[in-house]
Amino acid sequence: MKIRWLLISGGLFLLLACLLTPILRVRDITVRETQFLLGTAVEITVIDRERKKTSEAISHAFEKIQEIDKIANFYNPQSELSRVNYEAQYHPVKLSNDLWNMVEISYRYGAITEGAFDITVGPLIKLWGWGSEHPQIPRSEKIKKTLPLVNYQLLELDYQQKTLFFKKPGMMIDLGGVAKGYALGKALEILKSHGIQHILISAGQILAQGFNPYKKPWRIGLQHPRNSQQLLTVINITGGTIATSGDYQEFFEVNGKRYHHLLNPHTGMPARQCQSVSVLDEDSTLADILSTALFVLGPEKGRALAEKLKIKALIVNDRGEVYFTSYFPRELEEKD
Repeated sequence: MKIRWLLISGGLFLLLACLLTPILRVRDITVRETQFLLGTAVEITVIDRERKKTSEAISHAFEKIQEIDKIANFYNPQSELSRVNYEAQYHPVKLSNDLWNMVEISYRYGAITEGAFDITVGPLIKLWGWGSEHPQIPRSEKIKKTLPLVNYQLLELDYQQKTLFFKKPGMMIDLGGVAKGYALGKALEILKSHGIQHILISAGQILAQGFNPYKKPWRIGLQHPRNSQQLLTVINITGGTIATSGDYQEFFEVNGKRYHHLLNPHTGMPARQCQSVSVLDEDSTLADILSTALFVLGPEKGRALAEKLKIKALIVNDRGEVYFTSYFPRELEEKD
């Protein structure tokens, strides 16, 4: 007989399957802490033998997430990103190391995805009112007027000085598709630097390292975006991350039609061809970026790019049909 524990997080489930009387390592303890950061609940769980060490490691990991949240928060007028968005239209602006890292990788994947992932969507995000209490559908003429400001190729990066300049006044960058993955990856690095080997970080995106309390791989289940009772697949992870982008995470409805925050940079409207995309990778920043990019590209182009890059992806199209790339592991949980 088995017991099951489910943690629902952005369409992801954490499954711990074990015997009813598991044999635990004698001195191991599980320490878990949650804070609200990056616009969501961030939970860090570590398994180790020394409580003081684990508590200090978790504290340092959260400090790093807080630091990146303050740097990259599009909606915080005091963030470094907000300062850059104002100043970079006038002159090149020196970026901190973390902000540079996020901007640089975003720029690269803007090219790789042919603009499907584009951090210059900031003016569109603002136009739609995402992050406010009352987002609304903009007028088509306002979208048309804003679109010329959205093009990653209008970013001028100086790789030696680590500066950023906007080639058009009014441009803004939004790092909502990269900051979470980057921050969680940095948190994982800190935990590992403290000698922690068994780690789970959950913030909509899940990072897993080592083993769960029952000395088994962390088991992550992916839920269908329209049917909470349908589990699409379950995978074992001992070192990796799953990032999911979906039209159910932040949306509103008008006359029965759903409008969500994952905008197509080329049209200024919500991308319509997918309900969700999940990407499994060792790199949390890359998984975050590509889940957004593949969602915007849609099932056909998204699968083609994922296959080209050898990316493990699960795509649910607008009709609820499920597609796996050839590299994605599939292991439906056994029924008891």
